[in-house]
Amino acid sequence: HVMTARTMNSLGHAHHTQALAMPWLLSWAPLTLLQKSLEAHQMAREVLQRAVGSDNHVDIATYLMNIGVVQQDMGWFYKASWTRQSERADEYFRYARDSFTEAEKYSKDMNLEKQHNYGILQYNIARCHHALRDLDKAIEHARKALDVLKDLFDSHSDIADTLYLFGFLHRDNKDNIRAMDYFRQSLEEYKRLGDRRVEHEWKKLKHAILDLCQTRQERENYLRQFEEIDGEPALYNGPISRRITGIDGGWTVWLLWFLFPTLDELAYRLWRH
Repeated sequence: HVMTARTMNSLGHAHHTQALAMPWLLSWAPLTLLQKSLEAHQMAREVLQRAVGSDNHVDIATYLMNIGVVQQDMGWFYKASWTRQSERADEYFRYARDSFTEAEKYSKDMNLEKQHNYGILQYNIARCHHALRDLDKAIEHARKALDVLKDLFDSHSDIADTLYLFGFLHRDNKDNIRAMDYFRQSLEEYKRLGDRRVEHEWKKLKHAILDLCQTRQERENYLRQFEEIDGEPALYNGPISRRITGIDGGWTVWLLWFLFPTLDELAYRLWRH
């Protein structure tokens, strides 16, 4: 039944959310929950296929996207946790890419390209290509995501986060000027959002902007803007490695790198389905 499939999909969400809330450093428990989430989302698709007799249902593309999101997070677990299994991580990133590609095909077949979920799908495809170190394709799909979202909404947290993603991609490509430009655009979007902002994503943007500030005056200017949006004083201590360097120097930074070789990616693993 269609409702049974949606219940399984909700169960997958629950396992996924629980996994993301756990520390990934020294435990296999998050991976176990991610595996349960993946199984629930896969079961949702299978139940729906049996219920309608084919893949000709609008929920199919969503379930495939959810499968890809979990597969991608499993990749980040292997890459960013204590296991540091890069080859295994890339394997799951490729699984995610295949799931997203299939979701994209069904979305196009059912003329869903102007729907909100299609914008989120393009966003996730962009992040998957970034994980696989294909920056050009990541930017291409981020642009598609932004186009869909701007056609649908005058202002939305997904637009702000996609603009942040553009900045993140350019920063990763060592182009801090373009990165800061996109971070500023994201900041302007947050000003329009008011209390509709997503707090986790808003915190990421604030840290990203302050990391790229060149002068104390520039930094203080952004802090004032943050205070206006937050309605309270902004507190910022800089990246973990920068703060601890002042305590016991390079050995601590080296230890942080050993434990968290991809801090940016780890911080960015909280996506929506």
